[in-house]
Amino acid sequence: HPWFGLRFLHLPVQFTESGSGDTLYSYVKLLVVVVSSVVAATAWVFLDRRRMGAEKVPTDPLLREGLRVYLRYVLAVAMLGYGFAKVFPTQFWAPSVSRLLQPLGDSSPMGLLWTFMGSSVAYTRFAGMGELLGGCLLFFRRTTTLGALVLTVVLTQVVALNFCYDVPVKLGSSLLLFMALYLLLPDASRLIEFFWFHRPTTLPTRRIEFPRPWLRTAYISL
Repeated sequence: HPWFGLRFLHLPVQFTESGSGDTLYSYVKLLVVVVSSVVAATAWVFLDRRRMGAEKVPTDPLLREGLRVYLRYVLAVAMLGYGFAKVFPTQFWAPSVSRLLQPLGDSSPMGLLWTFMGSSVAYTRFAGMGELLGGCLLFFRRTTTLGALVLTVVLTQVVALNFCYDVPVKLGSSLLLFMALYLLLPDASRLIEFFWFHRPTTLPTRRIEFPRPWLRTAYISL
C-alpha cells in the first residue's frame, strides 16, 4: 500500500496505529483492494470464457450463492456485536461531569454525538434492537431479504451519523451498508414492483445444482 500510494498517487502513505479507520492508509488500501478485485475478476471472466467457448460468459450460481451465504453471516455477526454493545450499553456512556460542564462550542462533532447517545439509555437500546433484529434475520434464508431491508434502514442512519459527525469508522460502516444492499440485489426488481408500483409479486425459490451431495447438505444447514 505505501508503494502503490507513492508510485501511482504520489502520496507518502504510512501505517499508523491511531485507532481510526479513516486514515489515508485506509483509503489507499481500499483503492488497492478495488483495483486488485477488478483485475482478478476480469482475468477470471476471460479464462472462463475461453474454457466454455466464446459464445457466452456463464455465471456460476454455486459461487454466487456461496458469496451470499458468506456475506449473510459476516454481516449478521457484525450487527450482533454492535447491537449487544447498545442493548447492554458499553458503546456509549453517560456524560461525565466534565463533559456536562464543557461549553458546547468546545465539543467535537463526535463528542457531541457520544453525549447525545449516552444521555438516553432507552434510545441507545432502541437503536441496538434494530441492529439485533436485522442481524438475527440474516441467519435464516427465508428471512434474509427482510433482514437486509431492516439493516439497510438502520445502517443508512449509522453511515449518515458517521459522515455528518466525523466518526472515524466511515469506511467500515459503509462496507456493512453495501453488504446489506448486495443481499437485496436478487430481489430488487420484485421489491420495486411491490413497494413502488403496488403490484403483487412473489420472491423466487433459488434452486441450485450441487455437484456433490455433501455440498447440498452443507447448503441446507446454512
